[in-house]
Amino acid sequence: MAGLSKRILGPAAFAALDGLLYTVIAGQKVIIRRIRINNTHATTAYVAYMSIGADGAGTRIIQQSVAAGAALDVYGPFTLEAAETIRGHAGDTAVTYVVDAEIVAV
Repeated sequence: MAGLSKRILGPAAFAALDGLLYTVIAGQKVIIRRIRINNTHATTAYVAYMSIGADGAGTRIIQQSVAAGAALDVYGPFTLEAAETIRGHAGDTAVTYVVDAEIVAV
């Protein structure tokens, strides 16, 4: 089934503490194709975290240090079913994210 490819999140800044970023609505499946993390801080590297579901070592799709002024691209596919969530956080609001995905009706 072909879906609609679009940006589903961002650009937006991470919070310092774990927070809900996205919830898949009923009747849809989301296939994440690319996640871009940017650290716009001039001098400090920060670790960015993203997970599917509750944050924890077993659910993280990103746990990566991003150097000051650098970007990180992570490619899927990561598939989320209806009601599944994306959560994330980083050490500073200078770290931003964009998520590109395909949305499929089920």
